[in-house]
Amino acid sequence: MSAPKTNRLYDPATTDLKSAMSKRLAEFTREDLFICLPARIVGIDEHETRQVINVELIIEERYKDGRVLSPLILKSVFVKTHGGGDFYIKFPVAIGGYVTLHWAHRTINDWLDGDGSNIEQPMDYTALAKDCYADIGFGTRKVNQSPSAENLIIEGPNSSITMKPNGDFIINTKGNVEVVSEGTATVTAASATINCDTTVDGTLTASKLVAPSVVANGKELAGHNHAINSGSSAPGPTGSNN
Repeated sequence: MSAPKTNRLYDPATTDLKSAMSKRLAEFTREDLFICLPARIVGIDEHETRQVINVELIIEERYKDGRVLSPLILKSVFVKTHGGGDFYIKFPVAIGGYVTLHWAHRTINDWLDGDGSNIEQPMDYTALAKDCYADIGFGTRKVNQSPSAENLIIEGPNSSITMKPNGDFIINTKGNVEVVSEGTATVTAASATINCDTTVDGTLTASKLVAPSVVANGKELAGHNHAINSGSSAPGPTGSNN
């Protein structure tokens, strides 16, 4: 006659509490339980339309007999963006890039297919492998993003923005910079230096202009005098443009 089943976590006569808890935890996690895992992006066709990607789990399961399961591929995984209010940071994605997958303990796939409203589901529904979302970015201790311990850095292949604790704000780019505003633009600083040729297509208004050399309409204005005006014995600021 077999011993009756009880709700006891362990039998103090045969094992200790620590061993019993370790055994129960191992049994629990052995059953396809996912919480958070790294994955590799293998599809991005619907990222700009549905904000989803296809991913492949990086950590493969190996049995005791040496067999290795084929990497699990999850399709249409929702990509979580970071933001609040009406502002969001939208990161690009690329085939081969890394993401962090987070699983829910309840099925969220139906909710992700909706408009964000509350949904109802039976209490016996359990989460499946597809009930997850992705955070862009991951790495390893050997292949990392070379972070800074002090500075906030936004970095791409050909550009970077660095904000330092002392207030320095540095923008570096190998491409073009375009600023478009439907309003006004104001720059307030102790001084400003422009180390390049500058073109102004509108009207330039200045309360004071100081320059060792100014050329207007092809003429050097430094030391330039106009022709003598009628009734004057000296060159003046008006008259024909010589």
